[in-house]
Amino acid sequence: MAFTRDIEKAVCAYERGKINEAVEILRDLYRKVPDSYEVLMNLANLEHIRGNLREAKMYAERCLKFMSTWEMHDIMFDFYYTERQYKKALKHIEQAINLCEGDEKELLREKKVGLENELLGGLKVLHFSIDSPYIHRYVEFLKDNFGFMKHTFILDARENFVPQAHENFKFIILRDDPLLNKISIPVSVEVAFLYPREVLHGGREIVKEIEIPKDMEKKLHSLLSSCDIFIIHGFFGFSEKVLIPFFYRYPDYLNKAVYIPWTGDYFDMYWCLKNLLIENTPLELRNNVHVVLFYMQRRIIKRINTIINLQGSLEEVCKVFDHNFKNAYLFSPYPIVTSFKLLDSLIDVKYKKDSRYILLGNSAHPYNKHVETLKILKNVIGNEGFVVCPLSYPPRSVEAVDKYVNNVIEQGKQLFGEKFIPLLKMIPRHNYARMLSYMDVGVFNSFRRQGFGNIIAMLYLGKKVYMAGTSLRRDLEALGIKVYPIENVRRADFYEHDEKTAVANRQRVLEVFSETTLVENWRRFFVDMALKKR
Repeated sequence: MAFTRDIEKAVCAYERGKINEAVEILRDLYRKVPDSYEVLMNLANLEHIRGNLREAKMYAERCLKFMSTWEMHDIMFDFYYTERQYKKALKHIEQAINLCEGDEKELLREKKVGLENELLGGLKVLHFSIDSPYIHRYVEFLKDNFGFMKHTFILDARENFVPQAHENFKFIILRDDPLLNKISIPVSVEVAFLYPREVLHGGREIVKEIEIPKDMEKKLHSLLSSCDIFIIHGFFGFSEKVLIPFFYRYPDYLNKAVYIPWTGDYFDMYWCLKNLLIENTPLELRNNVHVVLFYMQRRIIKRINTIINLQGSLEEVCKVFDHNFKNAYLFSPYPIVTSFKLLDSLIDVKYKKDSRYILLGNSAHPYNKHVETLKILKNVIGNEGFVVCPLSYPPRSVEAVDKYVNNVIEQGKQLFGEKFIPLLKMIPRHNYARMLSYMDVGVFNSFRRQGFGNIIAMLYLGKKVYMAGTSLRRDLEALGIKVYPIENVRRADFYEHDEKTAVANRQRVLEVFSETTLVENWRRFFVDMALKKR
């Protein structure tokens, strides 16, 4: 009875605005009954109100041993925030959010976002990449969602990539032709340094003969020293020509490195090496610069601890480079080129058409196995449908690519006549999205991971998708997304795709690959990097 009366006295004192008196009553009770949750909770709240965070934290910590409540976690957050122990602060605010309901939940979320933005605002991120539609969308994505952060992009841009100016984004465009220095560019973009074609003399030297121009090396030292982390978006272009030799010589920078593998920078060379490491391979072929660079790349990647990609790609990379990454962030890192918002406007569009349309592959890359797949389709659909074949990416600038594309067109015309439609020019994003919505089926028979953006867009639009047995197909199936094995393709049910499966695929794709999910994944990653910096 005495305990209850003292609690009531403390409550009355608080209601009269006499907080100090209420605290004294509760402290006296605490000395008598130190394990009373009711006393501890009230003491924690009152000390919190009085601004005595250390005392509030002590009582809240003891409360949490008895019961986990959002109020006590909120007190713990405030204490650790003032102590600049941000990792612990974030842990408690996340637990508070999970336990809270109602209007307070949104206020807690705002506190969490406020701390995260404070951390991210001081994070300097350096990116190395080739120019690519995926990178264009990624830059847009970062500007829309992380525009308050400082990002520097070093782009090996063979085309005229001219990003929109942004106060926190800097673009360093690398060129191997001095005449391109005369291009008019926005304030936020600079052609900071060039690399001559002689760096590799046509790609036939041995590594010991590769010399990085001194001014470029100096610039790299400056950029890498001033950033907090740097992200390697695949080992292509400049990364292959300059970064691999550079990091081979200066590996200490790699403790800041984050690797986003692109299939071509590990899959292609892996199979190349498997074919080279056989008896009677000519010595000059074994000493080809690309082979040596791959071995250097393996040495470099073994020094990198952090990777971003889906599980299937991660397994392939670990196998090729014989390396298990210490920190693996398992999410698809890039927004799809045709945004979900754009696709939403096309989901319910009904087209009046007299024939079926099939999308074949995603690019001019030979790994799409175009001719082989065309023959399969001919046996399955005969002359029933049109076959639309994107052959515009990558840009047709290499003689071997032109020869391959011309052969695909010739074979396609022989098999399907005017019903074979090759796409030879890049199409504006909104037109490409509309074209995808017009398709009935997508067929992706590549024997490596590629066509991700097309596949996800087709699935979101509710289309039937056939795929070869790549790690990408395994990833999608593991995520609960229904795709169809190309090896099981049959005439009888080639086009059949029930509405229930289409809707389930769309919902799951949205859950896993939407921009909202992508923002959450990148925010978590950037926050982790900011916490490590501290």
